[in-house]
Amino acid sequence: MVRLNGNSKIILKKAGSLLLAVVLAGLLPLQPAAADSAASSGVDCSILDPAVYLNDSSISFDTAPVIVNGRTLVPVRPIMEGLGLTVSWEDKSQTVTGSGQDHTIIMKIGQDYFTDNGQAVSLDSPAIIYNNRTCIPVRALAEVLGCQVVWNNSYRYVGILYDGFDESLQEAVAVPERNAQAEAEAEKRAAAAAAAAAKEYTRSDTAAGNITANSCPYCIVVNTANCTTRVYGKDSSGKYTVLQRNMVCSTGRSGHETPKGNFSIYAHVDNGGYHLMVDGTYGRWCMRFKSGGYMFHTVCYAHAGDASPIASEVSALGTNVSRGCVRLSVSDAQWLYGIIADGTKVAVI
Repeated sequence: MVRLNGNSKIILKKAGSLLLAVVLAGLLPLQPAAADSAASSGVDCSILDPAVYLNDSSISFDTAPVIVNGRTLVPVRPIMEGLGLTVSWEDKSQTVTGSGQDHTIIMKIGQDYFTDNGQAVSLDSPAIIYNNRTCIPVRALAEVLGCQVVWNNSYRYVGILYDGFDESLQEAVAVPERNAQAEAEAEKRAAAAAAAAAKEYTRSDTAAGNITANSCPYCIVVNTANCTTRVYGKDSSGKYTVLQRNMVCSTGRSGHETPKGNFSIYAHVDNGGYHLMVDGTYGRWCMRFKSGGYMFHTVCYAHAGDASPIASEVSALGTNVSRGCVRLSVSDAQWLYGIIADGTKVAVI
């Protein structure tokens, strides 16, 4: 439980739309159209950069939030320190520790949970390193410290409220003047990004619908333009039109482009074990879809047996950085491996 003097509070002020602000607090997942476009199409993510207030004093992030798997992650140090914790970093194990307020919180890069006084707490998305900053979804951290996350529609901010906060004062919080022109421009950028993403999703949906169905219950469409992998099931007429899962991925970089065309899954590799890749790293949950070494697999691990993948590769999801394979988060790759049978059709567009 956080204990500060007076009516202490942190306010995460919206810099874009209502939806983006709510997403920042983890109240709602960002819809794929907005999330994937910001992560993969070069849209300036500063439209999500929040102002943070502690006791009505601004705390700034020096790194803008980043979208991974449809979740907005924020730098953890300013949040921890604002909540009264002392923060330390252990480089060898890539672990951040926050201590104070009767809590010891330990987070390790790449893990989808952290511990609070030894008890595991789930995260919507694993902790990552982005621009040399540890970033996490903020809601889980706030709630484990006994805070309440609320949305104030009058002033359009997300508040993290401490124990003893007088909610009757919520409407009277002094919020700096909003820059209407900057917000309008941000809204236009977000709308353009959403429109571009919607166009790419339509292309993926069309590609799936054009696949001639076989006995396999699913098909896979990889869109190299917006770095997404979508899995479709059959509708009542037997066509692949029912979206099962949308996943952010990494596809081939310039000179190592993921080949486009129609393929089929023809081999499951190592049953989740560590598979040696051509660059000396290791992938897991690998499935081959084209000769020449092209596979679906997890983001890479530095060594066989490592508990967590390479943090920079997790951060790179949503971009074209691979050597031609389709890289997925660990949870997405494992899910895909578990439901996809050999013979499943794959379209890369």
